[in-house]
Amino acid sequence: MIKRNLLLLLLILTAVAACSAQDKKTMPKTDSQIVPAPGNIRLLPGYVHKPEQGIDSLPGRIFKPGGLEIFYDIGKMAGNYANGALVNQKEKIAWSKTLKVNGFDLTLVCLKDKNIYATFGEVTNFTAVVKTDEELADFLLMMTTYGDEAGK
Repeated sequence: MIKRNLLLLLLILTAVAACSAQDKKTMPKTDSQIVPAPGNIRLLPGYVHKPEQGIDSLPGRIFKPGGLEIFYDIGKMAGNYANGALVNQKEKIAWSKTLKVNGFDLTLVCLKDKNIYATFGEVTNFTAVVKTDEELADFLLMMTTYGDEAGK
């Protein structure tokens, strides 16, 4: 009887250990594990948000597989990409705009080589290389949802 109980206990412990050792990468993500994009940006269909590891800022990317890739860098140590372009790349600027988006100051700078910078406030930067008008539209549309409470 004791042997049988011991064997049953060993079997249960083995099953529990096997279940808990399952690699998290093989487990499907639930909604509670998906990290929202910065400022609750609403992603357009087909776009994916991937936070990355930073040392003194919060970097990551928003991308469409095979298409536009938007990089972001957030934090005081990230600096202000748009103002940096305005000051250091004056001769390369195609256009720039400053406006309010959902209560946040936004500076947009697009260079002639199709690099685009969007900086909210002083420390929230998004940048991409837009190859087509459609990619430019996608970038701008997603930026207009930054800080929108409806995006939550």
